[in-house]
Amino acid sequence: MNPTTKRFLLWSFFLSYPCFVILIWLEGASPGWWRGPVRYLLLALGCAGPIIGGMTAGEAREGLKKEPKPSRDWLLAAQFLGLHYVLLIFLRMAGPGEKSGQKLLGLLPIIFLLGAQELGWRRVLQPALEKDRKSWKATAATGLITSLWFLPLLFLPWFPVRAEAYLPFAVWLLGLSFLQGTLYRRTGSVCCAALFTSAFFLLYGLLPMKDENAYYAAGALDLVVAFLYQSRLVKENVGSGVSAEH
Repeated sequence: MNPTTKRFLLWSFFLSYPCFVILIWLEGASPGWWRGPVRYLLLALGCAGPIIGGMTAGEAREGLKKEPKPSRDWLLAAQFLGLHYVLLIFLRMAGPGEKSGQKLLGLLPIIFLLGAQELGWRRVLQPALEKDRKSWKATAATGLITSLWFLPLLFLPWFPVRAEAYLPFAVWLLGLSFLQGTLYRRTGSVCCAALFTSAFFLLYGLLPMKDENAYYAAGALDLVVAFLYQSRLVKENVGSGVSAEH
């Protein structure tokens, strides 16, 4: 692992984890007018960890200067979103949550930050891992590292996933990583991957999972969709498949 990648991971975890630990402590503190704003500020700063880590990498800054213009390949993001949520709704594993729309209003900036994290996960970490391992292994490792980043959030009482459900949640993020990785390699655009991720978590807030088993099913569905898209049959019928390495 090169120094750039190590620096990115240090920023991502050593900035985010303390913020999340303080958030957990605040949940048990006595209420006060200051707790709400401080809690939101800590959440935003913690979610910005992978973004700041990505900006410290020269590869990410140079990549943003060469960001390709939107193309028809970006429609793949809508296809992935549609397949993910339509299948889950059809299987009755996801659906509208109670007052989910109201809860999302205050979290829209956080959802945007989760999407912007792709600057680090997809532009810095995944390409670095691909240098000495196969693409699918690098994508899987990126997904697992992302799930570790989320781990402290599962101890917050208002987070939609409980700590004991970490394993199914990690499987879900692993499947999501394969969709994100496929989309990034296809388009070469971190902006497209960021928009996809923001939309993904926005829809997740509106259409939450019914139970823990749904996370396993969602992760498996995403893996199947990603592998089918990259298969030789799909490449021959849809287009050129995976583009050149970025």
